[in-house]
Amino acid sequence: MNYIGEVIINSKEAKTIGQALEMASRCNANLTGAVLSDTDLRGVDLSQARLHKAVMTRADLTGANLSSADLSEADLFGAKLSWASLYGTNLSKSKLAVADLTGADLSFASLQEADITNANLTAAILVYAILIKADISKSFLTLANLSNADLTRANLSSADLSEADLFGAKLLWTNLVGANLHKSCLSQANLTDADIAFANLSGADLTKANLTDVILSFTDLSTSDTTDTIFCS
Repeated sequence: MNYIGEVIINSKEAKTIGQALEMASRCNANLTGAVLSDTDLRGVDLSQARLHKAVMTRADLTGANLSSADLSEADLFGAKLSWASLYGTNLSKSKLAVADLTGADLSFASLQEADITNANLTAAILVYAILIKADISKSFLTLANLSNADLTRANLSSADLSEADLFGAKLLWTNLVGANLHKSCLSQANLTDADIAFANLSGADLTKANLTDVILSFTDLSTSDTTDTIFCS
């Protein structure tokens, strides 16, 4: 059963739920705390919807439009969000652990203090996304675009960032211990005080990056491009 405010909808009527949500969103209805676990919401348009603290665990939101929606503190554990539009969406303090965000557009989204552990963000777009203090450990970010994203104090330990684009990203005090950054682009990124011990940076582009006071224990930079890289301490 699904709860939208005081309305109860049978989850077997998936299309009806999607249409009901779209209509409610267009009417600027407050969907705070809506319970939509295990619901089929593929391709639904919930742009600008108010879904603060909504429970959407394991919901199928493949290709859905959630741009500029308020999903702060929402529970999206195990949700399917591949190729979804989350442009400018508020996902601060949300739970996205084990979620599938393959190819999703999270440009300019706010993910401060979000739990994104063990999630699949392969080829996801996170340009200018705010990920301050987010926990993204053990997640897959291969080919993801994180250019100019703010990952200050984020936890990316043991994450797979191979061939990811982190051009100009803010990685101050970021935990990258054991991360796979093979062939990643970190050009002009700011990694001041970051911990990249035991990380794989083979073939990485570190041109003009700031590595001031970075912890590099057991990290090999011999095959990385460190042209004009700052190593001051």
